[in-house]
Amino acid sequence: LIPYADVVTMLQYVQGMEYLHIETKDGKVALSWPDGNSVFGSEDVEDFPGLIEFVPVVEAPLDIDTLIPAMSELLSFAATETTRPVLSGVTLIMGEKVAVAAGDGYQMAYRPLPLSFPKESTFVVPLAAVNALKQLWAKTPRTPPPSDSLIPVITARKKASVALDKESRLRFVFGDSTTAIVKLVKGDPPAWTKLIPTEEPALKASAMGPHLELAVRRVSRVAMAGKGIVRMVFDEESVRISAKYDDQEVESAVKVLDLQGTPD
Repeated sequence: LIPYADVVTMLQYVQGMEYLHIETKDGKVALSWPDGNSVFGSEDVEDFPGLIEFVPVVEAPLDIDTLIPAMSELLSFAATETTRPVLSGVTLIMGEKVAVAAGDGYQMAYRPLPLSFPKESTFVVPLAAVNALKQLWAKTPRTPPPSDSLIPVITARKKASVALDKESRLRFVFGDSTTAIVKLVKGDPPAWTKLIPTEEPALKASAMGPHLELAVRRVSRVAMAGKGIVRMVFDEESVRISAKYDDQEVESAVKVLDLQGTPD
């Protein structure tokens, strides 16, 4: 057993084409490669929990090039604190129409996906599990379909077999090499779709996404030093993004491409 976070952080800075030599001795794991080496303490492998029996109730292949990035994008919307009775995780809504959602009581995100699953089910995937699935999605090998043409091989979507069991667990099988079993968060997530306003908004504005993101990032440091509030003020030509804290104030303007409604 190795200290996962420490080893992964170190390996991020080792060239991907290098051969890694792994050796265990005297309760330690030594890793070496042509340009360096490292040593980590290890634990008794008997301390690792035994493999659990997983009996799927339903199983189907899913396009994880779509699913896992969508789940990862919603991490910043999920609750991380423990002082309020909220579910800390990303909600996965399965069925004929698949969607992901997350929220912390102050903000929420909901994203429908062009996927389907044979069983209607809604559950919460823990934040740590979403990060682990993202790592496995990025690192496990792809298995492109056999083809005489290079284009289908390059454009092939990566898939995993996704299954549910009766014990509130979710299983991802990545190709022939890796299996991940996720213990889901207990509890019922909010009815996310009912939280989305259905009435016509009083104001709708369009702006260049990258420009808006940069403007928010410019003021975010000052905003986070205070109460974490970023103000947006619209007029017919622009939206002004600003934040204040003590004697500090930052403001940035982004051009509005289209405006429907009247700014107050």
